[in-house]
Amino acid sequence: MEKECNLDVTHDFFPAKKLEDIAILSFKENLLLRAIDVEAKTSLFDCLELISNNRMYNAVNQFILTIMGFDKIVVHAGGGKVISLFMNTSLACDYRMVADNTVFQNPYLELDLVPKGGGAFFLSQMLGRGKAFEILLSGKDITAQEAMRLGIVDKVVPQAELEEAARKVAKSFARKPGRSLSGIKTLLSYSLKDLKDSLELENQLLLRMVGREVPYL
Repeated sequence: MEKECNLDVTHDFFPAKKLEDIAILSFKENLLLRAIDVEAKTSLFDCLELISNNRMYNAVNQFILTIMGFDKIVVHAGGGKVISLFMNTSLACDYRMVADNTVFQNPYLELDLVPKGGGAFFLSQMLGRGKAFEILLSGKDITAQEAMRLGIVDKVVPQAELEEAARKVAKSFARKPGRSLSGIKTLLSYSLKDLKDSLELENQLLLRMVGREVPYL
């Protein structure tokens, strides 16, 4: 029996709603602190047909792998100061839109850590190993305009227009043939095993570098 998922819920972790033929998940501030709320996190992964794990880093891995393996197109929209974990997880989405005030922050060198969220994997695939290496080792923030130039976001819009613009893009995907979209996404996500291995390696490196009490950035 197919599990039903209520797409109209309000929760401190992620309010969700269905708008015509698209579903909208809105992640609030302090998302990573809220993610220790097992009930909320379980609800999210139930909606994505995935059983959540109690450990934060595994939850991040699950979220990214779910987006990549999801048979629907996932549109990311965000703005403001964005920690590198959120930038990295956005790279798992199929279409990325940011507000013109967006700044992707990159504090890992200062903290003597490695990035979490698949950043090394996605950036090397999108930009090549050399450019990914340059970005990850620069320690510099990335503005919305620079991200657009690099090709790690697909569109930059004014902050006030972000939500409406994201809805229009999502609806444009929803009007395309569903089986074709799903098939194309499956083909493009063929290297999921490599991504899974990379995410697990991130965990191992972080735990080795700082012990089991790992800060979530």
